[in-house]
Amino acid sequence: MCIREDLNNPSFAAFIGAVSAFTLVVINDLRRDRKKVRIIRNEIKIAEDHAINKLEAFRRNLIKLKEQDKINPSPILKFSPSIIRQLTIQVLDKFSQEERQSLDAICYSMESIDALIELSTKRVEDFENLKDEDIPQLRNSLKTEYEDTIINLKRLIEMCNNYNNKKYRTILTKQYVRSEYE
Repeated sequence: MCIREDLNNPSFAAFIGAVSAFTLVVINDLRRDRKKVRIIRNEIKIAEDHAINKLEAFRRNLIKLKEQDKINPSPILKFSPSIIRQLTIQVLDKFSQEERQSLDAICYSMESIDALIELSTKRVEDFENLKDEDIPQLRNSLKTEYEDTIINLKRLIEMCNNYNNKKYRTILTKQYVRSEYE
């Protein structure tokens, strides 16, 4: 009879309700955090696919520039490292230090590649306003920038692949030597 009286107590019922609500909130937060981590992993896979597509576009542009002496002013979409950075901040405690640093390295590479692509895109846009004597210098600059972009894209693809295979230490400790990507 004592247990029955305890269960009928409004304070006890409120306590059970509060514990249940707290448990549901904790479980829901854990589920949300796991989902954000999955989204980050998916964004890295998307970035890798995006880098592969950009790599092919820049290889084609370089071939056209070298063989046909043509400059192709095609627009190229930027990477989205800001999404990865924003989500990472929200779930920092879910990553090891190496994984966090790997994400930073990948985001930095994406931003650097986008800056390099933006520079070469501006050069191509200025092509029409150049004097004839400046055109060979522009072609040489573009050739160098395209080659640099291709090398950086290959490196980013490797970094994304290592991240997807959970080889975080490799991303952080590998010496990225240009000649390995030419």
